Amino acid sequence: MIKLIPRNPSGQVKLAVDVIPKLLRLGEVYGYIHNGLWFDIGTPEDYLKANFKVLMERCINNNGCINTDLPSSITLQPPIYLGPGVTVGSNAEIGPNVIIHSNTRIGNTVRIINSLVFERSSLCDGAYISGSIIGSNTYVGKWVRIEDGAVIGDGVYIKDSVYIAKNTKIGPYREIMESIYRDGEIIP
Repeated sequence: MIKLIPRNPSGQVKLAVDVIPKLLRLGEVYGYIHNGLWFDIGTPEDYLKANFKVLMERCINNNGCINTDLPSSITLQPPIYLGPGVTVGSNAEIGPNVIIHSNTRIGNTVRIINSLVFERSSLCDGAYISGSIIGSNTYVGKWVRIEDGAVIGDGVYIKDSVYIAKNTKIGPYREIMESIYRDGEIIP
């Protein structure tokens, strides 16, 4: 297989264009009938869509998908998955289409929609997260606003009152001390 990958100065190789046609010519392609779900998750948007599709099928009524005790003052809009050990503060609004993995802390008056939050993260009071992926062990300060399409890596620290623009990508273990206003900013 490695011999079939062309040397490309840009380092980019497209399987559908550069590799699979060569395999077909060599007769080295086999099929497999898969009866379950399959998704192309090559972009963050596709990754979220795939997660939400599974969430919709398994958690539409939240049966077995809320694995923690919750205060009565919060608002839930299914489908939602809350892993074991998740804590949620008062007056939080969660959903629809939210997956929060284990041992994550959600503060008071936090609003999360159409997002995925990995384990052991903290979203402090007043944070607003929309259409985003938040990595594990990430700290989101008070009154932080994270817009659609943002991807925040593992172990990121975001200071209080910071704004993260649409489609911003932040690599792991970064400290974000100032707002990011330009859409599509990449912080490696």
